[in-house]
Amino acid sequence: MLNKDDARDPQNAPLSSRAAFLAFSSFAVFSISFSLWMRVVYRGPYYPGWDVLGPAHGLFLVSTRSFWDAVISVVHSTRHFQYWNHTNSLLYTLIPGYLGSLWPWEYWAHLLTFALFVLTLWLVIRLIGLPIRQFWILLLAWGASPALLSFSVAGYPYVTGLLPHALALWITLDNRVRRNWILSLVLCLVANELSWHLYELGKSLFVVFIAAAVLHRHVPLRTRIIWLLGATVQLATILSYPGGNVGAVVHSGSVTIDAISASIANLAKALFYDQLLDSPVLFVLGLFSLFFLKRNRWFFLSLLMFQIGLVVVLGMQGADWLRPRRFLLVEFYCIVAVVGMFCESAGMSRFGERPKVVLIALLCLGNIWQMADLVNYMKLPVDERRYPMPFTYSQADYLVPASEVNWYLEARSRVNAGEKLLLVYNFSAYPENTTDPAGALERLYLSLGHKRFVDSVFVFGSTQCRYSCLPIRPLATLEAFLDSIHPGSPTPPEAFTVYYLQDFHPMYRRVADKSIYELESVRIFAEIRKRFTIRLESPKESRFMRLKIANRFLKGSPSPGFVLETGVSKYERHADGIIHNRPFSWRGVPLDLLWVEDPMEATAYLAKRPWGRGPFSLELSGTLHIMRQGAYNFLLGSYDGAVLTLDGHTLLDNSGTHPFQLMQCSLMLKKGSHRFHLSYADEGRMGRLLADVYPVGDEALQNPQGSCFETLPIARFFPEGLRSRYYHAVNWSGENTEAGREIRVGESVEAHWIRTPGLSAHPWDPPFSLRLEGRMRIVESGMYRFDLGSDDGSLLYLDGAIVLDNGGSHTYREKNAALHLNAGVYDFRLDYFNSIGDGRLKLSVRRPRAFQRDIYGARGDSIKRSDSHVQ
Repeated sequence: MLNKDDARDPQNAPLSSRAAFLAFSSFAVFSISFSLWMRVVYRGPYYPGWDVLGPAHGLFLVSTRSFWDAVISVVHSTRHFQYWNHTNSLLYTLIPGYLGSLWPWEYWAHLLTFALFVLTLWLVIRLIGLPIRQFWILLLAWGASPALLSFSVAGYPYVTGLLPHALALWITLDNRVRRNWILSLVLCLVANELSWHLYELGKSLFVVFIAAAVLHRHVPLRTRIIWLLGATVQLATILSYPGGNVGAVVHSGSVTIDAISASIANLAKALFYDQLLDSPVLFVLGLFSLFFLKRNRWFFLSLLMFQIGLVVVLGMQGADWLRPRRFLLVEFYCIVAVVGMFCESAGMSRFGERPKVVLIALLCLGNIWQMADLVNYMKLPVDERRYPMPFTYSQADYLVPASEVNWYLEARSRVNAGEKLLLVYNFSAYPENTTDPAGALERLYLSLGHKRFVDSVFVFGSTQCRYSCLPIRPLATLEAFLDSIHPGSPTPPEAFTVYYLQDFHPMYRRVADKSIYELESVRIFAEIRKRFTIRLESPKESRFMRLKIANRFLKGSPSPGFVLETGVSKYERHADGIIHNRPFSWRGVPLDLLWVEDPMEATAYLAKRPWGRGPFSLELSGTLHIMRQGAYNFLLGSYDGAVLTLDGHTLLDNSGTHPFQLMQCSLMLKKGSHRFHLSYADEGRMGRLLADVYPVGDEALQNPQGSCFETLPIARFFPEGLRSRYYHAVNWSGENTEAGREIRVGESVEAHWIRTPGLSAHPWDPPFSLRLEGRMRIVESGMYRFDLGSDDGSLLYLDGAIVLDNGGSHTYREKNAALHLNAGVYDFRLDYFNSIGDGRLKLSVRRPRAFQRDIYGARGDSIKRSDSHVQ
């Protein structure tokens, strides 16, 4: 505690003057405000899934259970969880859950974490006795630790493990508490229980009570016995209910000199050389302050050494176990030492104010370095962010799932627009793994609230709980739900958007029989396609396919309008120069099969692999008899390669080695017979083949995403080439004559601008803009489709009219448009800009395949041209 005479000590006068107060407090407030605000703005919604698991579970509990049932469930879970990161507690689960029930918001946990950290700092002020005019020294110490800054605004409560230690320090250092043994007993029990509802490192507070009982000999014996009793109860509870991290410490293996030395070396490297744990400034100043600290020096030193020892023990498991969140308590005790030393003047008379001046100067430099590092970190674009904020590094967890976040934002916007979502996605999907769950469903649940989620989002799966529980419907209710969707019902088919995660981790392809999600997703998708036709609205490479559904057959059509007469159907395998054949029973379309080594049950969508895990191919052919002329949609999906042809023409080419991809095209078929052929090649992992055909309305031919187009080499349209001009600004001003970067024109117009760290700046480093101009020659009149993708913005003009507007700052995004163009020459202009990070631009031109062009006629928008352009 601070001696009251210290504030009046002459040595403190210069540093306590009004000028010093204004200067240091202004700088400290600016540093903290800038650092926190920039972290929050930079992170935005791109935070790890761990941040929302507990709050989502809390919202589910308060929405589906009584108050006492929810409390009992959470308290029981605090002692019986088995995973590394605990997500259930009274503070972290029920409080944000209750707030979310009043006002749905995904950031309640982040706000609560920050509030608890501020409470921790307030306790430090109380236990040290820091005068209000010197609060800036605490802010400077905080601002010198980028790890503490980042975790103080994180959603997962890693930093809240400091709060039980701050409370324990206050219990053992406050004279009023020391003198009242009953109050000491109650507060010890409160601190012990509190540690079970925050991050695991907080449970080590028992060492505070032990050190205080041993080192504070002037405290009444009865109070010291109570401290030892509190420490014993806490330690016994920890050993009775060890969590993942505690178990790692207890079972860390043999402790040898070599293992300890290697761990210390790894710790020093991670802190001072690699700077993975935190900036070393606060750690060094903490040790520096302990040298000058007189009161409670050995008490604080023992606590700091114990926390460093814990990190060393964890480091014995390997260098990857040294992570910033496990170093937070070390930095906390360094803050306590820095603030304590600054408040003392006794014992430093021979040094004068020099130690404090050095301390303040280095803290200011630490703040400046931290802010500069933050600005540099913020230059990373969204799709390159692996961690949410600086110094939140972790080898395998607490990563940013950018693609899942982008999908969540899109799904939320559709619900807000009045749509209903049917998700082929659940807790069994790989992104929701137990190591680093994406929390996509939890984000949607928290932002919509319980009632809106139940009414608007329909998720089916075999499990309702993982770390958190959500209103996921049992698979047994799927068919009845789908049967309730029909025209005239409260939820007609057109009200739904279907999302389907179409890839999974390669590990699951090696152990296909254990992929619960694949089995469930095939079943869900098969049941959907039994009842509805689907229209693909997203590119085939999209991880989350977006689909619209409609009645299986056209209104007034009792039959599909076609018959598929099956012909050849066989498996093939090439081995030792010999072709091996096996029969395959093909019952026509729709076809949707998942090949596994040992099907758990006989179903219409599960098949046994013909040669175990070995590769195989499949050939299917037959005759498609069209009984009614009209538009038909062909659907093809596969893991690895598949090709569908009709009358010798390739309709859908899904060849290559890839996760599950879905393609479709619509075309007009005349009454009569057509040759149908389907080939599939599996590369020896998990096999999946989906094929379907069904009648659709003529409007499907207008859908560029679902029409049968072929890509044309874009170079043929520009016999005179394209002229490119770079500009220094993103608004096509200030021409840059030095940036003569080649733009590749072949199958498409395509260019990548990749930043190369460590090299000198390129003339095309962002921000910049680019303009491509030329004369586009159309030889044959007809429909043409333009596909324009860019990161950031791009605009396409023909004869001065905007054809495609893909403007704005964004990650790579594609847009397309179908136009009817008459033969002639058009003024072509393509504008592009890149504001930050790597850049990408791609333009391709497609048109209906030759055997279909007469069907399209003059469909599509037209470009008004002057007569001078007609050739």
